[in-house]
Amino acid sequence: GERRLCRACARVAFFGNSRVHAQILSDDWTKSVHLQNDRTLELHTQGGLHHRTRIPRFGRALAYHFPSCDALFGASGSEVYRLNLDQGRYLNPLQLGEKTGDVRGVNAIDINPAHGLWAFGADGNGTVEFWDPRSRSSVGVLSLPRSRLMSSGALGSSVLPGVDVTDGPGLSVTALASRTDGLSYAVGTSTG
Repeated sequence: GERRLCRACARVAFFGNSRVHAQILSDDWTKSVHLQNDRTLELHTQGGLHHRTRIPRFGRALAYHFPSCDALFGASGSEVYRLNLDQGRYLNPLQLGEKTGDVRGVNAIDINPAHGLWAFGADGNGTVEFWDPRSRSSVGVLSLPRSRLMSSGALGSSVLPGVDVTDGPGLSVTALASRTDGLSYAVGTSTG
């Protein structure tokens, strides 16, 4: 059967040995953006590859905000990169961790369909940071209960390849999903 990607959420596809994040940009399948594992960002149309560009760090998550035409890219580091597809240029990145500190990367991005808040799952400090796209500022931080999610004998190894934990075990948010009611979130962590 035919597999379609839903418009409201990003999907991960596997092509050979490459991990590709893809997001549909149009009401149908004709426009999409793909975050490759080599820092490459590709924009595709019905005819194939339209444009290719690179982001400064290796990408981990991808989301598209329809009202502002912003493609959001979570990467290693505390910045979320924004590419405005209407203007065709990168905008100032969002700096996460100003309230909590120690963000080693952004593993998950979710855009709530009810109110449009951006949610970013952080690597290293076990938080979900919420941003308002209208003001481009942080409006809240959800700190996960570390004592319930980390075992007392946890080793300092990371679940994500290429990420070494040197200062002890870290709690990472690896998946996010919001409900259409605007209030409920499902949060996946590195501890399962």
